[in-house]
Amino acid sequence: MQPDCCSFVLRRPGVTALVALVLAAATPAAAQDKSTSPSSPDDYAIYEVGLFGGYQHFLIPNRDSGRVSWFDGGAALGFRITQDWWKYVGIEESLTVGFNNLTGYPFGITQQVTAGEHNYTLVANPMLYFTPRQSRIRPFVTAGGGVTWYKTDQFYNLNNAPQAVQQYPLTSESSAAFIYGAGIKFNVWKWVGLRVDLRGLRTYGKEFGEPEVPTGAGTIYIPAHNSENAWAATAGFYIRLGQRTGYVPPPPQPPPPPKPVPHIAITGVTGARDVCPGDNLQLQVAAAGWLSDQTPSYQWMINGEPVAGATSSSFSVPTLNSGTDRITVRVSVPESSETSQPVTVTIRTDTPPVVHFALSRTTINFGDRLPLAASTTVTPSDCGGNATLRFTASEGTISNGVFDSSTMAFDQSNRLKQQTHVVHLTATATDSKGVSGSATADLTVTLSPEARRLDDIIFPANSARVNNCAKRLLLEQLTPMLRDDPNATVILIGHRDERERGRAAATLDRQRTLNAAAVVSAGTGICPMLELSRVKVKWVGTDQTDATRPLLCGASTEVQERSGQAIRANDQRAQFRRVEVWIVPGGAAMPPGISGLEDAPASDVKKLGCPK
Repeated sequence: MQPDCCSFVLRRPGVTALVALVLAAATPAAAQDKSTSPSSPDDYAIYEVGLFGGYQHFLIPNRDSGRVSWFDGGAALGFRITQDWWKYVGIEESLTVGFNNLTGYPFGITQQVTAGEHNYTLVANPMLYFTPRQSRIRPFVTAGGGVTWYKTDQFYNLNNAPQAVQQYPLTSESSAAFIYGAGIKFNVWKWVGLRVDLRGLRTYGKEFGEPEVPTGAGTIYIPAHNSENAWAATAGFYIRLGQRTGYVPPPPQPPPPPKPVPHIAITGVTGARDVCPGDNLQLQVAAAGWLSDQTPSYQWMINGEPVAGATSSSFSVPTLNSGTDRITVRVSVPESSETSQPVTVTIRTDTPPVVHFALSRTTINFGDRLPLAASTTVTPSDCGGNATLRFTASEGTISNGVFDSSTMAFDQSNRLKQQTHVVHLTATATDSKGVSGSATADLTVTLSPEARRLDDIIFPANSARVNNCAKRLLLEQLTPMLRDDPNATVILIGHRDERERGRAAATLDRQRTLNAAAVVSAGTGICPMLELSRVKVKWVGTDQTDATRPLLCGASTEVQERSGQAIRANDQRAQFRRVEVWIVPGGAAMPPGISGLEDAPASDVKKLGCPK
């Protein structure tokens, strides 16, 4: 979001008071007699180069009820270069270096942590004066744009806050900047002046690589905010260069007849304007004052150097190289010549378009689609024209500005744990001159875990004892999975064969389920100690709706069984005497179609102990 600079300035009562003060100071200064100028009444300087210093105060607005991070106030130093090319209007470039440490409270603790920070603001702005260049006192207002670099070191007093946790290193950031303010210049001497300024600075809000919200006690974080704001009060001096005089001597008296004397007078040079590289720019000089039998000669000059072949009243300005040129022309006849006042032509730089790329969501689930075009804005350069936008991704596919995660490669054979891939997205804008600019963003794609069904453990006819083959599955396959995921849940569903009849057989499905639960939770002998709160059970009698997955160890595994506990491979009914075994990883949904689960009855399971 771009800061609303204008409304921000107008809402500040301090700015309104300062403008009123400057206007009040300007009124008597404008009425001063020319005798108040620092030298001759008509003298003035075109250029000023100065140094300044003062104090800069920052405020970082947060979304929280109280401030948890801010820039400390600190010194501000810099230099300015001013070009007063017009009577009441000038152009100024400046570099300001602020020394404002970044301070904050880690989440949940009261000790501060501090990081060293320097901010460098480079701006160019017009100067609007209330008095002309010849005046001794020159109040002014100004506003302009530029760029600010925030260079941050790392937090250096973490030992003072031992609970603090810094998950990410601080990063340096840059931002477009808007400055505004007012001040007064005092042209004390011909070559030296003094000035005082009150400036406001506004840039985009930055988190310097830190998370926007705390992730735990002691976390160092910086809440998201739209802008950084600062006030700076400075004072300094400047050297006045390029001395000029506004005094125009009267034309010389014409010589007595009969011999007339030429006197070249240049009315002006027309056609000067700012252009892009390669544009056609023609300048024309208007001059008079030569005799009727004379033909004037012309010589055009760029930055004081004659241009070869530029010897007519019009001049085709070279526009291939970027930069600012001061162009003059000398008009000559025998006994008279005149050089025009310089005109300024700026040949802009072919800069790349600026791409702003901010995803509406930074995390999506595997299979989701995310529009990218709506999250991207392109600011074309002055010379590049309209730009075309394209997107690329390190994984997945993009079609019509929409990212599709369904084509990404995840390990579908291992769904017990959550899987994430970070996709690197790039938005590239190319203007009509082939100049490109780009921006990047990272998107996290998540594949959630899902429940997994293991083989069914099976039982001899009319038996609820967990044999050694079944124990191998529960202890060597299921138990390590549960240890790897402390949040996982195990589901046990008991069945019995419809041919198992009688009063004792009626509860076989329940006894088989509880015996299996005892194997994984007893905590004695070979049995691990799994919390029963992680065991969900159900018994369904002779219901065989769910497909069977019998575990048959067979002789090849050399699993020794007690007499009568081995399951023969030709026992076709063994698959119905079973307990289904499921593991549900932490964060995964319950298997579809399974309902009516309940906690394992602790008292009943504990009575069983570790089955022999």
